[in-house]
Amino acid sequence: MVEVTYVPCEQNTQADILSKLASTQTANGNKIVIQDVLNEPNVQKQKSQSSDVNTIIRIEDWRGPITHYINSRELPSDPSEKTRLKRRACSFTLMEGTLYKRGFVTPLIKCLGPKEAQEVLAYVHDGICGQHLGAKALAKKVLRTGYYWPTMLKDAKDYVNLCGKCQRHGDMHLAPPAEMTSLVSPWSFAW
Repeated sequence: MVEVTYVPCEQNTQADILSKLASTQTANGNKIVIQDVLNEPNVQKQKSQSSDVNTIIRIEDWRGPITHYINSRELPSDPSEKTRLKRRACSFTLMEGTLYKRGFVTPLIKCLGPKEAQEVLAYVHDGICGQHLGAKALAKKVLRTGYYWPTMLKDAKDYVNLCGKCQRHGDMHLAPPAEMTSLVSPWSFAW
């Protein structure tokens, strides 16, 4: 059984102040109850046993130039490639040798190479919980799962087009309802 009791604002000043504090914004933030500004990350990086040895893994796919730039801050000699790499690398971060893309919905999205991408596509498309989705839905689901690579949509289209079950049992929404026949008219533009 649930009992609802009405409490006037005058008798519930603490909740009233808390609700007003949550809805107000000041220039430097309310540091009393609700808001707090972090000047450094609250997750500290754990040092591994092999922290004194710096190993650099050479990546030969699309992640290579970004990883190399983040590690060493060295830019290519071509000016247009410099600006492109700088602009692109600002949305990536490197944690313990793994490249991550900063996302809006999920904080860090793991970047994959071509081989890993095909494995993830196969697992999401027809794995244990696979739904044989279309290309756009498959790419969005992989992104929501927490993985990223630049040619995600193209690879998803290619994978769906090669899936035999999707081709055999997919919707035939573009097929006409009846067999098409040609009409012959005795002269041009005749009704």
